[in-house]
Amino acid sequence: SIPTYVTGEDEKSTDFLIIPNPAHGIFRISTNLDYFKKFKLTITSTDGRILMHKSISKDDSVSLPAFPSGVYFVHIHHDGTSVVKKLFLE
Repeated sequence: SIPTYVTGEDEKSTDFLIIPNPAHGIFRISTNLDYFKKFKLTITSTDGRILMHKSISKDDSVSLPAFPSGVYFVHIHHDGTSVVKKLFLE
């Protein structure tokens, strides 16, 4: 089983920021952890549907032009750990 940390439940969740949040179709994941150079990103809807899954590098921009406004969950996977952050799209 992969450990999962939801924002506010563990200090690992504070190691990552979604910038900007709320976003207008483009955001990036920022982290101050040097060993997080590349990681996998999964975006899910509030009902659990996987909408996107991709590998990205630290501070890469992610574009979601076709996604409607609303709340999404961004799952950041790296080295056996998964952190979940809320993303608000306007």
